[in-house]
Amino acid sequence: MKTKPLAILLILSVFNLVGYTQTIPRLVLIEQFTNAGCPTCGTYTPQIMQFVEANPSQVVTIAYHTEFPHFDSLYYENQADVDAKVDYYTIQYAPAAVLDGNQFQGSSPSLLPNIASSVSARAAIEPGYSINFLETTIADEQLSVSVIFTSLANNTGANLKAQIAVVEKNVLKSDYLASPGSNSETEYKYVMRKMLPDASGTILENRGQNQVDTLSLNWLIRKVKSISEIRIVAFVQNMDTKEVLQSAIFTPTITTGIPNQSQENTFELFPNPTNGILYLEGTTTEKLTVVDLYGRKLEVNKTKNSLDLSLLESGTYFILGENKKIIKK
Repeated sequence: MKTKPLAILLILSVFNLVGYTQTIPRLVLIEQFTNAGCPTCGTYTPQIMQFVEANPSQVVTIAYHTEFPHFDSLYYENQADVDAKVDYYTIQYAPAAVLDGNQFQGSSPSLLPNIASSVSARAAIEPGYSINFLETTIADEQLSVSVIFTSLANNTGANLKAQIAVVEKNVLKSDYLASPGSNSETEYKYVMRKMLPDASGTILENRGQNQVDTLSLNWLIRKVKSISEIRIVAFVQNMDTKEVLQSAIFTPTITTGIPNQSQENTFELFPNPTNGILYLEGTTTEKLTVVDLYGRKLEVNKTKNSLDLSLLESGTYFILGENKKIIKK
């Protein structure tokens, strides 16, 4: 087993975030239920995908390939996760679309005439969460994902889960020895390959305002035609109302070799909690960055042996190494 490069996640818990607010843009999620053998899907699913790719600052998508109405080998590459999503939304036909969980659920042809206005109206509403990726790395066919979920409001009474989908952005029909489906499509967009850890998601425990959950997961990559096409879509969902509070997408960093960092990153940061100055004891080759709860990189004074955080507002911050491979709380 190769030793992974070091990244630091340091929570400065002495500070209080009361009164600290920041407007975070909403990224709307369209979950598209489609089928590679369905002629209607071949007409309408590409239009949904074209809209998504033309509006990356407003909307993201996940495509679930169903077993109906015709044969689709992409479905058989991950039956369990697709079936779970079909059951959760009670999907009975394809193509069907679900917008932010409960804002729209119906046929894709019904959504398309109003898709721009529906997405814009939803994107204008402040989200209940922010989502920031600390780690999204592929090495030796192993996908490692680490995500910060920050509650932007008091969500303590809600049944919230973090959902993470591994999608393949472009899948070519020609990559299959036999056609995966008989409709007119020659490529399939944002194909869901795996829900992590599965389609049931992960319960978010810290749902008070500005509270944080950090989720780290791994997956041995399977049934993916091109690793370079992998994207990670993360979202927060109220499992009772089905509303999606926020979503995000990230492209993994692909590494071919990971050097042993045990000699290069033998250091500690102290004191934690701190009243402003963090001292570094030991050595590191990592470039350290200070990030707030909303994923913004902050300018601080740095020396070889210290970080000066005294000019920052009271709150919780993260110190990250540039490789973001191992998270240390």
